[in-house]
Amino acid sequence: MSAPPVAVFYAGANGAGKSTMREQQQDTYPGMLHLDPDAIAREIRPQDPRSVDVLAAKETIRRFRAALVQCKNFSLETTLSGVTILHRIRETREAGYWIELHYVGLPDPECNVERVRERAERGLHSIDPDVVRRRYKDSLENLPKALPLVDIAFLYDNWARPLHPYVVYAGGAFSTLDAPLPKWIQTSMEMDASRSASA
Repeated sequence: MSAPPVAVFYAGANGAGKSTMREQQQDTYPGMLHLDPDAIAREIRPQDPRSVDVLAAKETIRRFRAALVQCKNFSLETTLSGVTILHRIRETREAGYWIELHYVGLPDPECNVERVRERAERGLHSIDPDVVRRRYKDSLENLPKALPLVDIAFLYDNWARPLHPYVVYAGGAFSTLDAPLPKWIQTSMEMDASRSASA
């Protein structure tokens, strides 16, 4: 039996470090189609990518669906906020993919706001601080919902130490890779335990 196609979701609120993590892992997933709404927006309108965010999101979905039909290996960057991304992960699962989730987080939303501000000062795209804060909250609330939909998940903290996974989730259980665990990871594990208990 041939190996299933692979999908890698790089998730986390704005400014957490998703793109950096993906770039660091390029050699791990050679030749993989990458879907990034921000990058697609820059393709469409380099001089003002924020003005075409809706169009870029639609194009990302079009490319995503095409990849599923063609059984292409792909990766996708997402804030994991909102219900749409959970539907995308379910679609991927139903298409027979092996799914990896690499979630990168920071201690609190103000850290994300600061990272986005620093990025904007370097000439990269900016995002309203209130949007960043809302996505931070929504993203962490969605994380326990996403875990049972994937084959394996790694949770990374990108604050004071080099980016590396603290825990791995597979087969319905967490395994700790490094300690002490950042508070946001502990909270995510507790939320998953509560979800499992009420399921």
